[in-house]
Amino acid sequence: VQVRVSAAFAIGQVGAAASPALPSLIQCLSDPHVEIRKAVAGSLAFLGHRIAKSGVPELIKALKDDDADVRRAAASALGQMGSAVATSEGVSMLSEGLIDSSTQVRRACAMALGRLGEKAVPAVRRLVKIGLVDSNDEVRSAVARALVDIGPYMGPGPTAQMVEQEMTVRLKDHCDEVRKAASMCLCRFKKDPDSEKLSYSMKRLQDSSKKSP
Repeated sequence: VQVRVSAAFAIGQVGAAASPALPSLIQCLSDPHVEIRKAVAGSLAFLGHRIAKSGVPELIKALKDDDADVRRAAASALGQMGSAVATSEGVSMLSEGLIDSSTQVRRACAMALGRLGEKAVPAVRRLVKIGLVDSNDEVRSAVARALVDIGPYMGPGPTAQMVEQEMTVRLKDHCDEVRKAASMCLCRFKKDPDSEKLSYSMKRLQDSSKKSP
């Protein structure tokens, strides 16, 4: 087992030359040994942008793995693959990951959704209703940044209004990174640079920067 674990880690370090080995690596996500699944998932997270769309189903399946490290790495790999190969099932499973028992898995799912851009618009409601009220600062921060990245792809309507309202609330979040992301998000929603809300948003951003070490 240790030899196979080492081999999986090694493939992840190879870079572009690892492409021919990706199909075999993806198949190992179903290996009965958790150590191997961890190593494989970790390597795939590094090589995500090189994985073909055919590898998506196995990565989606890995989001349900019993091991949190495997789930986290699978989420990262799906995000690294980018919007070009994103599927509706993948977006749905990543949004489901926002209620995972592991903080790191929830954070990885939020970050992955942010990288998927327009394809992640269907997940916005869960990001707002679940992710932005997460008890963990790192998760809320990742969710807020994801909404900043997805924001440009949201047209006017109820969803955009919901995001704007919640981000206004998040301007008072105790986490500095969440407040900064909320300010950025609101800036993208407001067309009038002299609007009261935008001015308040930028003031909060400046105040937060002054408090940062």
